Amino acid sequence: MTRQFTQIKEFLGRTGGSIEDPPNVDYENFRILVVGAGGLGCEVLKSLAMVGFRDITVIDMDTIEYSNLNRQFLFRRKDVGRPKSEVAAEFVMRRVPGCHISHIVGRLEDQPESFYKSFKLVISGLDNLGARRWTNSMLCSLVKTENGEVDPSTVIPLIDGGTEGFQGHVMVIVPGIAACLECQVSLFPPAKTFPMCTIAAQPRLPEHCIAWASQIAWDNATINKAFPLGTKVDADNPDHVKWIYEKALERAQEKNISGVTYKLTLGVIKNILPAIASTNSLIAAQTANEAFKYATGAANNLENYVNYFARDGINTTVENLQRRPECFACGTKSVDLVLPLHTTLQDLVDRLTDNPQIQ
Repeated sequence: MTRQFTQIKEFLGRTGGSIEDPPNVDYENFRILVVGAGGLGCEVLKSLAMVGFRDITVIDMDTIEYSNLNRQFLFRRKDVGRPKSEVAAEFVMRRVPGCHISHIVGRLEDQPESFYKSFKLVISGLDNLGARRWTNSMLCSLVKTENGEVDPSTVIPLIDGGTEGFQGHVMVIVPGIAACLECQVSLFPPAKTFPMCTIAAQPRLPEHCIAWASQIAWDNATINKAFPLGTKVDADNPDHVKWIYEKALERAQEKNISGVTYKLTLGVIKNILPAIASTNSLIAAQTANEAFKYATGAANNLENYVNYFARDGINTTVENLQRRPECFACGTKSVDLVLPLHTTLQDLVDRLTDNPQIQ
């Protein structure tokens, strides 16, 4: 070996830290649930199969769109319109003989508690914070305690992965033992919103026009029966998106604002974040590595949060996030909410909505 590779050889030959003897686990029959079959979820499925896991279930409610094809590599043009989970499962099983992947086309919230109890590990590849928080809360609710001690047999770990542009993270969550997603929900920025007064009276950006169309104009349309009263905007419904785009374009022309496009409209109402294939691949590899370590006991799991930055060079940081005893999802303390006597129901709803610690 040449001198320039000496340090690499030393790194590759270095032994890991001391761990207990690994348990006798048949990890090929270790049941894993993958939540989401988008850009990150596709990479996770591929990585899990290549690592050797053979009993995987994937759930996703979305169908494949043309805009997915540039970064969701399990899909082809002929698959447009088909369910993501179905196509992803078929593709991986064709490429990795012996790997069985069940697929579910549907919502997380529609699955019974017994469904989640049937898995040894859950991996989240979602781009929706609300759905991730719901998954976290479900797994935390399954944990049982006896004499103040957590029953290990009721603990189902969650590996949460997320990406945005050149950044990503992996968090290993052991409900009832280590910090959960709610303990550190402040790490995740809220969805971008615009002041209602600006939207209604003084729009300055194309995004303002789109927000106006999707909120104010849409509400008026349901009142005037252009859509059934009470109809909510469905960002996956092409008719809804087209209507909002056309109304936003009219509004922009009235206010001499340029830049309203169908793509931007879809991005605003779906709160689409930029996705880069290489970031998805790296974060998925990290989640699969953590899954392998947990299933086999080959090494200690991450403690417990890693951040990846690649905008200016490549950097990673690891943080040991702490549990919050008052966390409503995994904590044991109750949260007191003191309200004045004249508080209305709407005031209470606003308090619950605005305070991330008690949402």
